[in-house]
Amino acid sequence: MFTGKENRIEFQEIYTKTFKCEYQLQLYPFDTQKCQVIMRVRYLEMNVLNLAPDQILMKGNTVLTQYIITDWKLEYIDKESPSNGTVIVVILKRRIINEILTTYLPSFLLIIIVYITNFFKPFFFEAVVTVNLTALLVLTTLFISVSGGLPPTAYVKMVDVWLIFAQMIPFFEVSLHNIHI
Repeated sequence: MFTGKENRIEFQEIYTKTFKCEYQLQLYPFDTQKCQVIMRVRYLEMNVLNLAPDQILMKGNTVLTQYIITDWKLEYIDKESPSNGTVIVVILKRRIINEILTTYLPSFLLIIIVYITNFFKPFFFEAVVTVNLTALLVLTTLFISVSGGLPPTAYVKMVDVWLIFAQMIPFFEVSLHNIHI
């Protein structure tokens, strides 16, 4: 009869965990998200189960539709007290090229066009006002479109600040041209 004292018996189990990550969008689209999955052992299982973070294997692609997974790690929540559980931390960095091409570049080009109207002769007052008001309408439409495509938040996002700033430029241009004349 074999007692087994010389050999360890090891038991491995694979768990699947679905989780939601609450994004912080204040810096959108230049944001980086930190998502965590906290795993704790239930009180009654503490004597028979021990979570020991060894390694985490990323099987999927790290380049996603909207994000790039830049880092992932598996570690103890508190190294001083391993019985508190483990945490998986995933760092997601937003892919911003789409937002730059569809929001920032068009609005920047409109601001340049609006600025160029400052160098028109006073004779072209109507053209200056028309260009500025049209740019204001286009920027307002862009702002509404971008805001409608984002989740509603109680705080202002960086893209909102940019688009409001962009709207203010043609507004002030029209105001200044009207005061000047």
